[in-house]
Amino acid sequence: MKRLVSGKEWTKAAIFLLLCCVCVTHHHILLYLKMKLQEQKKVHRRVLDIVQYHVGKVKPYTVEFLQESKAKLEQLAARDKARMMLEEAKNNYEAYIYFIRNKLSDEEEAIGKISTEEQREALLKAAEDASEWLDFEGYDADLETFQSKHAELAAPAEAIFFRLSEAVARPEAVVSLQAALLKVEELMTLWETTMPHITAEERGEVLAKVAESRKWIEEHEAAQAALNPWDPPAFNSTQVPLQKKPLEKILGKLSKKPKPKPVVVDAKNGTKAENETNTTEDGAQGHENTTSTETKEETEEETDSGEVKAEKVPGDEL
Repeated sequence: MKRLVSGKEWTKAAIFLLLCCVCVTHHHILLYLKMKLQEQKKVHRRVLDIVQYHVGKVKPYTVEFLQESKAKLEQLAARDKARMMLEEAKNNYEAYIYFIRNKLSDEEEAIGKISTEEQREALLKAAEDASEWLDFEGYDADLETFQSKHAELAAPAEAIFFRLSEAVARPEAVVSLQAALLKVEELMTLWETTMPHITAEERGEVLAKVAESRKWIEEHEAAQAALNPWDPPAFNSTQVPLQKKPLEKILGKLSKKPKPKPVVVDAKNGTKAENETNTTEDGAQGHENTTSTETKEETEEETDSGEVKAEKVPGDEL
């Protein structure tokens, strides 16, 4: 006797078959992917021949043409620079000729004191010859020629102009140095009372340097006095301030010398004691509390005077 199948059973059977198909399909997909991964990738390469060409009249630079263009630009830049340097040298030479003429005319009296008539006439003639050469022969001269001509003309002119400037600058420098030396001597006298911790030997070292500077001035002024005003000077104004350097060094060192520790008076015992380095903080604090008011005022006065003196002793005042 046949058994009838209900609708629910048919549905279950259909779902079961569908699941079986899904599982089988998933399994086949995994196998396929696994096989693809196991396969070796093959790369096929081919060499392609590329031919480059340009259409139209405007074409890009080649390497050779680019290098040639850069070389031409550099050459043109060098020519421009040489032309500007030549024009500058020519202008400087011409301006220096007018400068000499004007200087000899405007400061005739002052230049006459430090030069001979022969020197002035020779310099003026050199300027006239330079102007004539510039008008008739200098139009086609090169840079080296202008530079040599300028140096040849400047040698005698600068010697005269240097003596002219030193005639004023040298005495002023000597006066300034003598004033500085006098100030140092007054300072050493003041230090005897305001800075007693500077010993007499240290002050004597400073005064010895002052004496050396004065001797240097006397010797060089005597050498200068023995020369004619139109001779090369025995010394110049730039050498004079250098004599203050040793003094500035010593004064700067002494002005920073620390003062000795102040002596305080014990109010109870009436004895003097110095602050020792091995004293404990509590003991030192108690000792300071018992210091008399008069001793503190004296110490403050000494400290204040020393500070004011320290402010007046910088090396720059020289």
